[in-house]
Formats: sequence, structure tokens, C-alpha cells
Amino acid sequence: MKMRFFYVFLLIFISILANVSSQLVIPPLPVKCIRPHEVYECGSPCQTQCKTLGEPCPIINKKCTYACRCDKGYARDDNGKCIPIKQCNRRN
Repeated sequence: MKMRFFYVFLLIFISILANVSSQLVIPPLPVKCIRPHEVYECGSPCQTQCKTLGEPCPIINKKCTYACRCDKGYARDDNGKCIPIKQCNRRN
């Protein structure tokens, strides 16, 4: 009976541990973004782009995605370059 209790307890403990560890976000090694107005950070799977400004991200992701992203106030143009959001309408 004691062994059965031990195995049930062990199974519950492992299940809880697996659930908690799957929710942890372990950042990868830092990356230096080489293009201007970019920063490496964790965020939405959708990048801020001129062509999709104001649209919701269609990808639902529980964990953040690390990538080189445009600085605040900037968005990617059609060539992947980060430009000031104010310039987006002029280029499209």
C-alpha cells in the first residue's frame, strides 16, 4: 500500500513539474541586431509591419517569440527595413 501511494505521489509530482517547466520562458543567448532601429527582445510572433499596421496578429501563441524587432515607433517596410511609422503611408 505504501508503494502504491509513493507511485501515485511521484506521478502527480512529475505531472506538476512538467506543467510548470513547460510554461517557463528561457531566453536564448543574446543576439546583436545589425540593422538600424532594431532590438532583440521577446514579443508577439507578428512583427510590426507597415502593411499590417492596426491589424490584430492572426497567430495565437502562449509564449513570446525572440527576434530582432523594430524599435518602438518603427515598423518594417516591404524590404524588411525598420522605418518610422509616420513614413509607412508614404511608401505604400
